[in-house]
Amino acid sequence: MKTVFEEFRKRRSGLSNLRLADDLGRPANLLAWLESQPETKFILDDLRKTVDVAKIVSPHGFPPRTSTDTDVCAIGLHFLDEAKNGSHLFQTAIQIGVRGRYGNSGQAAIDEAMEAYISPLFDHIESILESAGSRITVDDAAKLRFDVLEGAGFQSAFPKTALHLKRVSDYCGQPEESGSWFHVATSCREALVAFVTELQDQGLITPAPELKQADAKGILKQLAKERSDTSDRLIDLIQAVWAYVQSNVHRQSATKQDALRNLLWTGLLISESWTLVKSPVVNQT
Repeated sequence: MKTVFEEFRKRRSGLSNLRLADDLGRPANLLAWLESQPETKFILDDLRKTVDVAKIVSPHGFPPRTSTDTDVCAIGLHFLDEAKNGSHLFQTAIQIGVRGRYGNSGQAAIDEAMEAYISPLFDHIESILESAGSRITVDDAAKLRFDVLEGAGFQSAFPKTALHLKRVSDYCGQPEESGSWFHVATSCREALVAFVTELQDQGLITPAPELKQADAKGILKQLAKERSDTSDRLIDLIQAVWAYVQSNVHRQSATKQDALRNLLWTGLLISESWTLVKSPVVNQT
């Protein structure tokens, strides 16, 4: 499975030599992907919090007053945000006083926006992802994933699944001696079933004829096959998570650590699967 760093480099290359006809859809699609990944969404959110773009953009048509590399990256992100809102790169360039060095055409404005602002933003993202790869901990990775599941976007899209996960998380907050920890596995299995049910209710997947509507493992495997170019590895993950959760359903000797593993693995699988839902179908069966 590709890392976020590797996938970003691949997707970034799709904006090389960007032409006038593509200066809306491609930037908007890349931003949508960046915001779907916890690692890169954190970087973008941090830029938005750090720099008030309105203060460095002139209302009189002068170029942005950037004094730091962070300011430059924030303007690059502004171009992507505006593309998401329906504004072509050349239109945004005109609005904020970015002009082409080699002419006054729309294409010249796009080239300048890419070279002066958007490419530095991409370099910034790459640098952080590359350095994070060598120092991110398991706890960091888990937090990134659960921040997504606890966010407004996921909770709005999958309210029943989010409620199941919250109840399990709250239960796991008890002291070791207070819980009947084998119950957590049952709740995690119910969360997975709720997730695939909500996927179907929203028309995001139609189970194959041989699958039952509540066959969470089978439906998630189908999702992996349809949406991932590394489906074999994802199917291994699905199989492993399901097997572990099932093995704890009736194991009355289960400990709090077992319960926490059930929650962590279930959350990881749901998070990975939600990322797939937001990706295009890659394998038609």
